[in-house]
Amino acid sequence: MLQVRDEGVLDVQHLYIDTTKPDLVGRMEGVPYTRTRDKFEPSAALGQSLLAKHME
Repeated sequence: MLQVRDEGVLDVQHLYIDTTKPDLVGRMEGVPYTRTRDKFEPSAALGQSLLAKHME
């Protein structure tokens, strides 16, 4: 669930939110939380690398 102030909504009809405005926090497994400020676009190579590490 996400609650957003009106100034953070880009398009009400499509429910588009300006993700640069809020200081978002996401919950991970268990107790840890993470900030969502660090954005990146993963490549297929990165995905394969992470999968290989997980399979070890």
